[in-house]
Amino acid sequence: MDRRLNADFYTFISPVVDLRAYLEEAYATKERVDDFFLVTARDPSATTKAEDRKFDMKKDFAAIANCKPWTANKIFDGDLQATRFLACPQQRTFEEINGIHNIPPNPKLRVQKYALERNEYAKNAQRKSNYLRTLKYDKFEMYEKDLRRSHSTPMHLPCAKDIIIACTVIIPHNRILSSDELRNTRLLTAERKLILRGDSTLLSLRQKILCICDTVVELEDGKELEPVDQNKTHMLLYPSSFVFIHDTFYVDYSLPHSQDISEPIREFMARKKCFDPVTSRDIEGVKMIDLKLRLGQPYVFQHSGTCEHLLIFHDLRLLEKTDVQDLDRYPMVVFEKKGDTRCSACARGYAAFVVEECERLPSPYMLFCDECFREFFFVHAVSEYFGSTSFSIRRVLISCKSANLLIWKRFCLMASRLPSVLACTCRSIVTSSSSHNRYDPRLFRDPVTDIKEMHQPLDENDERNFLFLKAMKSDDTPVFYRDHTVDKLTRVIMNSGRKETARHHVYAALEIIKRRQYKAWRKAETEEEKNKIELDPFVIARKAIANCHPLMKLQGVTRVKLLRGTTYQVPFPIEKAEAEFRAMKMMRDICRQKAAHGETHLKDILANELLAASQNEGLTIQAKQELHKTCEANRAYAHYRS
Repeated sequence: MDRRLNADFYTFISPVVDLRAYLEEAYATKERVDDFFLVTARDPSATTKAEDRKFDMKKDFAAIANCKPWTANKIFDGDLQATRFLACPQQRTFEEINGIHNIPPNPKLRVQKYALERNEYAKNAQRKSNYLRTLKYDKFEMYEKDLRRSHSTPMHLPCAKDIIIACTVIIPHNRILSSDELRNTRLLTAERKLILRGDSTLLSLRQKILCICDTVVELEDGKELEPVDQNKTHMLLYPSSFVFIHDTFYVDYSLPHSQDISEPIREFMARKKCFDPVTSRDIEGVKMIDLKLRLGQPYVFQHSGTCEHLLIFHDLRLLEKTDVQDLDRYPMVVFEKKGDTRCSACARGYAAFVVEECERLPSPYMLFCDECFREFFFVHAVSEYFGSTSFSIRRVLISCKSANLLIWKRFCLMASRLPSVLACTCRSIVTSSSSHNRYDPRLFRDPVTDIKEMHQPLDENDERNFLFLKAMKSDDTPVFYRDHTVDKLTRVIMNSGRKETARHHVYAALEIIKRRQYKAWRKAETEEEKNKIELDPFVIARKAIANCHPLMKLQGVTRVKLLRGTTYQVPFPIEKAEAEFRAMKMMRDICRQKAAHGETHLKDILANELLAASQNEGLTIQAKQELHKTCEANRAYAHYRS
């Protein structure tokens, strides 16, 4: 595999490292270094002859560094003296040398440079309050390696002879990637990082990698609301897995009915001359210290059929006394990628269902929380809402409370990579991009967005059988929870490309409208008064925008007379799409103007304007009327249109 990847060519990949040989060599080197610099602490007789030992250290240094004796004397007596780095050598106490005035202006030590920069930065009187305010919103993660020092072994106790190595697990990509995606560096995003000891087993590392693919359950048609059978999870249906490191496939047989799924891969590699010979063995009993690997080179962990994770080992060193000595606590998770995917419908609840290939949805893969899934696909707990449509539904099964958060994060990471392009059957919606604005009417027809019409059978003479469909506009959709007017209002209100912020303001305003209308409905005494109150905020928004549509617009027309041009504001008739845009633009400008004066939040102002405009009141209606008055006053320039 090294020859296929050309590992020796890359500088970030180390040569092949035998971890056991590294441990012996590194530990022997550490002992030699300790013997050289800490002889006084090891040999009690040397404490009485400090001057002789100092001379021996100079002599040994000259022999090791291959320099003259006078050079060694100059280094020990001059450059290595602590007083050389003090501005005032006579001040030897900590309190005396801790002040900012005692740091040399041009220090040589990095510690002094950082201390000088920190003191200069802290001269501002507001720095402390800034630090406290920032610390209020800072967060830190309490993983298995606690932030306390109680886990460390006391310094007087011996340290075990072992190594420490870090392993980074990359997020999986369970689909064929395009050429552009293969060049994207975001593919190597770390999913989690672990610390292992040399005595840690490879099986413990495999069990520490939690993936949402192991908890997915395929749901049968008509049984989506029944209790999930835990024996149908992918972890039990596809228990086989392996870890490939260097030239060996370590197969996991710990689960029942596990098989060696690396056999076809090894047969394929044996037929190709570009691969080195590989072997396979049982992962049981294999320790990290027994491995031979390259630091920085990606290896593979495969499970649940085709789910692959890249494993990268790095940061190899000896075990120190400050490290956790308890072997049972390894592997330790020191980092985990966050990001929880919400429901595609409500954007509030956590996704629990993955719906695939449903022609009623705008995407081939959509995520639903439990509540939205029941409301969208079931009426009174009966799956008759969509008739005879066929689609597959998968659910994530959470069976272990302690692993709840970790498994949810794995699910959200996988779900966030699902494609979100628009796709339904060719009978109703096409996936082609709207790159052309002109269609030959002999070859193209308008797309169908009505759900009822989409389900009606086609006649043999229906033009949809032999004509192409036009690309559907971005704001046209058959999904009931999307509204054309609200989507367009979101785009009009959007400022500096912050579409999520604009969508938040619009939907918050609609929520305020619904709450106000519901309160008015509760206060209504008679049934007639209740029937007059509209509770749907989308209907109110559409009515408000329709009431604000101007009938005319003013457009500048320049006329040249006697080499001098005069621009006249000429009234022009306006089309429906432009009238809708101008109505939204007038409402947006009024809301921004009120918000700039600090009256209240934008969502409250927008809610007030929508409610007022739905009753032909408010500043937006006044702006429309003023525009009509100006057009009426300039009707004498109407002949300048041509």
